Amino acid sequence: MIKSDVNFINGKIYTMTGEGKRIEAFSVLNGIIVAAGTTEEIMRIPAARTVDLEGRTVIPGMQDTHCHMAEVAEGLNKVDLSKAECMDDVIELLRGRLKDTPEGGWIIGYQVCGARLKEKRMPDRFDLDKVSESVPVYISENSLHAFMCNTKALEIFGFGDLSLPPDEEKLIQKDAGGIPDGILLEHKLLKYINRVRPRALGSRQDQKDFMYQALKNYSSLGITTVHTCDGFDGSPCDDIAIYQALEAENRLPMRVILNRQHGVRNALGAVSRFGSDRIKYGAVKIFADGSVAQRSAFLRESYSDRKDWLGIPTHTDEEMEAIVKDAYSEGNDLAIHVIGDGAVTQVLSAVKKVFDRSSSQQIQLIHGTFLPADLIEELAEFPVTIDTQPLFLPNMALFGEERLGKERARYLFPLKSLFKAGICVTGGDDGPIADANPFLGIQEAVLRETYPGSGIQFHPEECLSVYEAVSMYTRNSAFNLREENRKGTIETGKFADFAVLDRNVFEIPSAEISSVKVLSTYIGGEKM
Repeated sequence: MIKSDVNFINGKIYTMTGEGKRIEAFSVLNGIIVAAGTTEEIMRIPAARTVDLEGRTVIPGMQDTHCHMAEVAEGLNKVDLSKAECMDDVIELLRGRLKDTPEGGWIIGYQVCGARLKEKRMPDRFDLDKVSESVPVYISENSLHAFMCNTKALEIFGFGDLSLPPDEEKLIQKDAGGIPDGILLEHKLLKYINRVRPRALGSRQDQKDFMYQALKNYSSLGITTVHTCDGFDGSPCDDIAIYQALEAENRLPMRVILNRQHGVRNALGAVSRFGSDRIKYGAVKIFADGSVAQRSAFLRESYSDRKDWLGIPTHTDEEMEAIVKDAYSEGNDLAIHVIGDGAVTQVLSAVKKVFDRSSSQQIQLIHGTFLPADLIEELAEFPVTIDTQPLFLPNMALFGEERLGKERARYLFPLKSLFKAGICVTGGDDGPIADANPFLGIQEAVLRETYPGSGIQFHPEECLSVYEAVSMYTRNSAFNLREENRKGTIETGKFADFAVLDRNVFEIPSAEISSVKVLSTYIGGEKM
């Protein structure tokens, strides 16, 4: 008789095949669930070993459908500015790195949020010159759509001497005298920045070690698959060989799907879904616009706080059509960054011209931050997924009505409306932009608080049930890359990827969801 590798028994195992659906036990062979049911039923199956779950709550392994693992890994070696409350905090945190900066080195920081600083603005070169006038200082805003530097770094970048196309020149913010003030907008400028600034991680060993630590941190949160979108920032940690080396060293604690930036070709010329169960090529990532915070999200109507300004589309309509056609015709899935309703409209127009309903290729809209009712209705006609980040809601509550006006702000992260329309909504953190803990995102999707714990809700009519919110990170996430037959639920034939929790996320008060702890994370039945 064939013997299973391991039987898991005596659990409160939520299968996520339907609301409230629960089993007690399952059996695993070669990383796959081969039987599921009661403890008594599973105990009849011979197994090499048995794990008693002791009544603990179990859910399917969670997926983060949009993060930037290269940036997360590098961020572990940068100055973290996320807790800064005022400009003086920013300056002092960066100054703290001065003593450890070698001659010729740079001070690199990230995660500054201008909307949360007392001054309600981003640091400029004059602020950062207070850190140092001789050491280059370079930091990024928490949305990764704005970058700031001191005068020394600005001189090294050479923007004052470059002759740039008009669409790039306007991304360099300038003072009243027409002099760059050290604030640089959007990814089009990264090609100039990256050619001179050093990386936060230099050696290959550092790149592997910090990536391992970043992945291990995610694994400890019950995440069993990350969909990482890399390539736009030129990080050496984007290299698929990093993940392959970690797997060879038995240091790959989760499954990794690499979404590559359009225009960044992999050496094999492989298309979506090439790879193994542990490391696989995913969608082609395309940018359509910027962010609401920087007023670079592309809108159909002007910003409420800046008349006659629609934002910054990354591409013309013709360019977007060509890019979408190029990637889709090669057989790739598409993952398209859309924030504003103008960007969604542009992308939908391009997708309609190439979409093949008989194909299994997936269309993922990343963020989908501002989706008025007419666009939700239009999106429901396509098998799309909307890859959202519920933890962005508090920031949207800070300036959403200011940017869009009260009437339009109602459609910021309209999660319940998307569910009602039958659109597949997934969850992520856009790491390193938000906290990777999925239970923080689940709580925010359920409560939509303007600040966690405040009790003040931002358009509570769009709140999700706990089951719907957990679905975003489990069963729904499996539809990205069309892996719903292998992941997302706990049932026969699926990977034995799951998380054991310290309490029942479905039974505790919603305000306590963020405090749920993961006791252990399993990949293919093996404890990570």
